[in-house]
Amino acid sequence: MAWTTPEHVRAGWLLDPVDLPGDDALTTLIGRAERILKRLDRTLATRVAGDPELEDTARDVVAAMVLRVVTNPEGIRSYSETTGPLTTSVTHSGDDPGGIYVTDTEKDVLGIRRGRRRQQVFSAPTSRRGRPL
Repeated sequence: MAWTTPEHVRAGWLLDPVDLPGDDALTTLIGRAERILKRLDRTLATRVAGDPELEDTARDVVAAMVLRVVTNPEGIRSYSETTGPLTTSVTHSGDDPGGIYVTDTEKDVLGIRRGRRRQQVFSAPTSRRGRPL
């Protein structure tokens, strides 16, 4: 079940509402964002279902992920325009401008562990069939 609806995304949009894509496109992006989060933490859907505050947080994170794509759909890192003596430039941050991704801060607020695997202790063989190596 989707946590986020196109209306949640629209509520976070600060620019002209005409610039937002339609509900079908937003629903597709929402689905992609939620699948990414669920792949990062297989227990997230269960945790969200049992915690209304976490559900609100997940909704906020998904909306932010979608808005990053909608804000920069071409994936442009930097853009500048010069007209006479005036120059305007815009630089988009992030590892994947225009892409759908989750930030480390968003992972933290959702309780998703960030890429750290627990170290495991293992033993190396010191002999082969009773004989030292």
